[in-house]
Amino acid sequence: MATQEANGQLRKSIKVPIPTDRYPQYNFVGRLLGPRGSTLKQMQRDTQTWIRIRGRGSMRDKQEEARIRNQPGHEHLLEPLHVHIEARGDPNMIDHLLSNAEQVVKALLVPVEESKDVHKKEQLRQLAQVRAQEQMGGGAAYMDPTGQTAAAAA
Repeated sequence: MATQEANGQLRKSIKVPIPTDRYPQYNFVGRLLGPRGSTLKQMQRDTQTWIRIRGRGSMRDKQEEARIRNQPGHEHLLEPLHVHIEARGDPNMIDHLLSNAEQVVKALLVPVEESKDVHKKEQLRQLAQVRAQEQMGGGAAYMDPTGQTAAAAA
């Protein structure tokens, strides 16, 4: 889906299906989000796109999801679980931005045996750092992949 904005920029989005039908027990949402959403936020910064998890099963509160499923603005809850990627920018660059973001997301949608999952181990390390920081009274912080400490709300 593409829309031309008043400022001449193009807004375009794609959907990447999450293979929950083939791997119903695998935690793709946790893998994509990371500790306090840090993985998703980092992917957005790196790819210069907006990345959202949408569809059935995208909400933490399943009762609330069922309640609002048919309400306007929540139509995505009628669709299978997917990643919605949106980019805004120069029409000559937008396909490149979306393609890059799609590759990054798809890399995390390949199930990995837990003992070999380097990505999950890094997420657990980050979570331990966040919890340690919180216990010291420093608020929520996380270490991004470059080793920089940043506020979780960033």
